[in-house]
Amino acid sequence: MSDYGKKEKEFLPGKNIWVDVPKVYPVGGVIDTTGMTPGDVIPAGSMCILDTAAGTIKIITSANASGVAEVDTLTISAGATKAGKVTVTLDGVAYEIDVVATDDTAAKVATKIAAVTFAGWTASASAGVVTFTASVKETKIAPMFDGGDTGVAGTFAVTTEGESDAAKVNGLLYNDVIVNTYTTGTVVYEGMVFEDMLAEPIPAAVKAILPQITYFKHA
Repeated sequence: MSDYGKKEKEFLPGKNIWVDVPKVYPVGGVIDTTGMTPGDVIPAGSMCILDTAAGTIKIITSANASGVAEVDTLTISAGATKAGKVTVTLDGVAYEIDVVATDDTAAKVATKIAAVTFAGWTASASAGVVTFTASVKETKIAPMFDGGDTGVAGTFAVTTEGESDAAKVNGLLYNDVIVNTYTTGTVVYEGMVFEDMLAEPIPAAVKAILPQITYFKHA
């Protein structure tokens, strides 16, 4: 039989991943479907960032996880008066940089610091200011600077605080959701879920910030 002109679509029921769902947020949200295609299925149990004020949901997966890269700015205010070492500490890791008496301006010291390789960071210098940008988008330990006895002076400022999207997840998607022109969802913040039925594993960092969701596996 021809189905020409047929407008309906039929979907099989989604799998039930929840043992118990005692609490969901009282408001849902419109899901950001950027990069998705109408008809795609967003699986139940997907990690969500629900903005209750804006009424929006961002789905977090291993494929689209982003976040904010930390940017730290070191402003050198005095050059070297004698040879020695200055210390730059990024995310708890200290780097010693040799300076000499001829590095007697802020710009010279900044250029020398930026020339060093800092694992997990890129560095650039301009007019006595060194800008460090983290390669991994996550929360970092506050930076520090020590000019030692070289006469070099400088101060650090955290221009942009680093944060991973995992740190902002505040629930898991209740149902399988079909992507459409207007796609909405409900987010669970307390419940019991079959972990072995999730489309993607929940990272330990996310489990730690969702202590009211507990995980079970089928025997």
